[in-house]
Amino acid sequence: FQAEDGIRDLVRSRGLGDVYKRQVQSLSGSDVSDQEKDTLLYIAAENKYMENDCVSAKKGFNEYLNAFPKGVFASNAHFYRAQCEYKAENYDKALSDYAYILERPFSKFSETSVEKSARIYFEKEEWQQSLDLFIKLAEVAEFKENRRFSLIGQMRCFAKLKECDKLQAITDRMLLDSETSEEILPEIKILKARCYYKQNETAKASSLFQEIKKMPNKDYAAEAIYHLALMANQKKSFVQSEQLIFDLINEMPSQEYWIAKSFLILADNYVQTSNLFQAKHTLEGVINNYEGEDVVNEAKEMMKEIERMEAAAEEEENEGNQEIDINMGDEENEKLFE
Repeated sequence: FQAEDGIRDLVRSRGLGDVYKRQVQSLSGSDVSDQEKDTLLYIAAENKYMENDCVSAKKGFNEYLNAFPKGVFASNAHFYRAQCEYKAENYDKALSDYAYILERPFSKFSETSVEKSARIYFEKEEWQQSLDLFIKLAEVAEFKENRRFSLIGQMRCFAKLKECDKLQAITDRMLLDSETSEEILPEIKILKARCYYKQNETAKASSLFQEIKKMPNKDYAAEAIYHLALMANQKKSFVQSEQLIFDLINEMPSQEYWIAKSFLILADNYVQTSNLFQAKHTLEGVINNYEGEDVVNEAKEMMKEIERMEAAAEEEENEGNQEIDINMGDEENEKLFE
């Protein structure tokens, strides 16, 4: 039995589960229960996990679960293996192991499994699955951080799913919560403002965008100025719209995306004030200098529309000139017969 004890120590320290199984079976008179084998195999893998050696730990957990798929430590093995796969960004494998935990009664592994699964589905752009898990996280969370994170996750999922009514409700709740982090406030407000704009609640949208444009977060501030310029354009307040666009260009020159988008508004301002030459010049700047395909394609479509307008105007002018020529010809003919 001293030899068996030595092998057990080796298993615990080095994770040699297969060595243990082979060696202990070769010892004469060895009588090791399945329960003890279950425990020793698991301990070998867990030790490696606790040492942050995920490569060896995963191998050990694989060995354990292959030998004891319904073992005493099956949930532990699935959870720790999931954590290793998550760390290695093997998200599908991690999801599979987290799912094992979630299919079983609530345990010390459940809350983290819900939280990590919600994150993974969000990264995979599977918004509804992510939302369902963030809602579940709110129900099971024992840690304040996870309860708050569940609200942030729900908010982001509602935004992706374009469910503005539900987003407005949850963001109102977050804004009333004194423990809501200052860091998340700009995101809350930009999402609310976007929804107000989509819901044609322009007064509420404008009020929030005015707040956001003064915030330190330049990405959100630039987006807010863009929307304010767009709403001014839609109200035919072209001078105000143009001023906002130039403010954006001068104050935030690094915000290339929102500047390029704003140039499209500027071009439309010029079109609506019959300055087609300046509109084309503005669009050419976007087409020739900006690399974002979506904005460039929109600029090209606007350019085509302007060219159609110019062609139609030229055709109308030519038809008018032809009528003048015909009328003048009639007058000359009449003089011949006087």
